[in-house]
Amino acid sequence: MQFAIDRSDLLAAIEKCILAVPDSRHPTEAFRMMLVEGRKKHEKSSVRFAAVGEQLSVDTVAPADVTTGGSFKVLPHYLRDVAQSMPAGRMQFTMKGTRITVKSLVSSRKATFESHSVEVRPIDEPGSEAQWITVDSQELVKALQAVKLASAWYERTDPVASLLIPTARGLEVFGCNMYVVAVVQTSIRLDGEPIVMPATAAAVLALMAPDDANVRIVKGEGDRRIYLETADTLVGANLFQYNFLSTHKNILSLFEDNLTVGPTFKLKQLEEAVKAQLKLTGFAGAQERNSFGISMWLSFKKQSVVIEFEVTAASGHDELDVLKEGAEFKVKLSSRPLEHLLACLSAGGAEDVQAALAVNEPTKMLVLRSQGVRAAVLTAKE
Repeated sequence: MQFAIDRSDLLAAIEKCILAVPDSRHPTEAFRMMLVEGRKKHEKSSVRFAAVGEQLSVDTVAPADVTTGGSFKVLPHYLRDVAQSMPAGRMQFTMKGTRITVKSLVSSRKATFESHSVEVRPIDEPGSEAQWITVDSQELVKALQAVKLASAWYERTDPVASLLIPTARGLEVFGCNMYVVAVVQTSIRLDGEPIVMPATAAAVLALMAPDDANVRIVKGEGDRRIYLETADTLVGANLFQYNFLSTHKNILSLFEDNLTVGPTFKLKQLEEAVKAQLKLTGFAGAQERNSFGISMWLSFKKQSVVIEFEVTAASGHDELDVLKEGAEFKVKLSSRPLEHLLACLSAGGAEDVQAALAVNEPTKMLVLRSQGVRAAVLTAKE
């Protein structure tokens, strides 16, 4: 086996595979390895990279000059280290027996290692009868990134996932945890039932999107797996059982019902003010240093938004002007969920943000909405 490949193409393929087998110490050897296979067909040749983990499978190809075909198995983390130790430019892989030699073609640097004997199973493909749906990959990635923090559970091991919901207005991307919820309205047209998008699949999609404007999506047999495909990469991810639909409907009612609509202001100014106030505290006291940060008061007034806090070590006060008047209200929030709320809006591209207070006893939420992005956080007990 022998092939030459550009270092940048090699690293891009490895990064996708590492997301499938992130734990290089996993007790199952097959869930640590990556298959590297040189394929030569007529005038075209390429190298296939495949990795199968417990929850995610990745199968991708990269352009290469393949002299002779063959394959080997290697820890993707190790091969990434080898590639990063080489200078930019083309690299040549030569395999004799089970020994692989990697040589830079622009310098004298080289490395050698042994192929592992473990069998790496190929990805389970959905089959030729699968009904694929093509959507804009860049817009989908942006929406998934906006709801990511809302989907991550605090100090729990729940797998992170978002929900793709087809609507008459366009695809909605929804994420929530016990404190924060976010919804992004997109222009993507998607028919059929809602789809659960695991964070692991979304992470690979983010690496696929720059090379392909579109991605195809399909749910596998029995809705147990989701598949994503671009021109050079196929991803399959296990789906988890979530009661997403009922949660989505219950929480979204708070976005529309019983709202006290407050002022509109610049998101960037509020983000900077919150960060400045948190920096003042230094989280000095052990009693303030917990998973939810410290308690802060946000007062939404007709002329300004006021941020206040008081802890053992310090106190702070900041104000920012509003762009448009609205009803006045005051809420008490924990700083960490508040930071996640603002990050959701920022990732969704929000600029001018309108505040609202949603009250549906015993639940009270601060809602921020802008430009197709809506996010909310539960308020703390006052």
